[in-house]
Amino acid sequence: MDPIDENLLIPAEDGDTIEIGNLTFNVHYTPGHAIHHNAYQLGNSIFTGDVAGVHIKHGPVQPPCPPPDIDVGLWKLSIRKLKNLNPQVLYLTHYGIVANPQEHLNKLEKELDDWANWMKPHYDKGTDADKIIPEFMAYTKQKLLDAGVSEDDVSRYEKANPSWMSVSGLLRYWKLKEQGRI
Repeated sequence: MDPIDENLLIPAEDGDTIEIGNLTFNVHYTPGHAIHHNAYQLGNSIFTGDVAGVHIKHGPVQPPCPPPDIDVGLWKLSIRKLKNLNPQVLYLTHYGIVANPQEHLNKLEKELDDWANWMKPHYDKGTDADKIIPEFMAYTKQKLLDAGVSEDDVSRYEKANPSWMSVSGLLRYWKLKEQGRI
């Protein structure tokens, strides 16, 4: 893969607008999932990237928490920022359109807290990630099954948002938080 010429790249910052043809996108800095994350608003629609989670078909929303930049506090501020924009629709990277943004974002925030709080005692005990991974995978799978997600779609969720990656991301979050670095 050839790199893009740096002269063709334009950094986007919070509050910027980007014009493409006759469309104007508003840039919203939304860290938490990743420190470099932006969401892009077009009218009453927001293209969220991963800050609005993973959602397959009509299943529940999950927070993708891979390392290295997970910061639950910043993520929750970004969720509130999106909610305050009062969008009519969200376009998720994984997957599709969300027609009930407020409810979706409320559920995402709740699930983000749930995952982070599930991980905290494992971090406190110094449990090795390799031991936590199968337990967390079983936990997230059972939550999906309890929500009525089919076995096939549970597999799709795991491919779209591998829970083993979230173990490392959330352990790193708790470590940085303990060290006062976030």
